[in-house]
Amino acid sequence: MTARSLNDVDREIVETRERIEVQRDIVRKFTDGGHLQDATLAEGILRALQKNLDILQERRRTVLSEMRRSRASSQPHKQRRRVRNA
Repeated sequence: MTARSLNDVDREIVETRERIEVQRDIVRKFTDGGHLQDATLAEGILRALQKNLDILQERRRTVLSEMRRSRASSQPHKQRRRVRNA
């Protein structure tokens, strides 16, 4: 994984959070206007967006973990010094 992968997933997280806020407003407007059937459908979309955000956040954790692992394996290993008992 690369920093580009991390940037991509970060961008998707930001965009999804923005969509969630817009969808919350839509749900609120439908509910306040008494359009309960539309509000129910809008809530379903909101739940799907929230699940998508959860998946993206997990993906971000995976990318970070893989980047750390990759860095650790590319660094030279330090040798342990043995202490001899005299």
